[in-house]
Amino acid sequence: MTTNKEKTYKYIQKRFLADRESGLDNGVDTQQVADFLKIKRPNASAILNRLVKEGLLNKSSTRPVHYYLSETVAHTAFDDLVGGG
Repeated sequence: MTTNKEKTYKYIQKRFLADRESGLDNGVDTQQVADFLKIKRPNASAILNRLVKEGLLNKSSTRPVHYYLSETVAHTAFDDLVGGG
């Protein structure tokens, strides 16, 4: 069974790739993840912060906080998409 952390990470990866194709980089906020997983916002925040600690995501210093794939992960994901690597 897939954990909420894994679902969250896959969701952010899909959003990243879709944003890349359209030339955007909006990231996601905690409420978007909470709505996607159908969980409460504090629980989504805990999952997102765990992914930040693991180095898989970066977060903005703005309010609301937006989460992005870390530069290393984003570069690898984009390279895989376009066939580089």
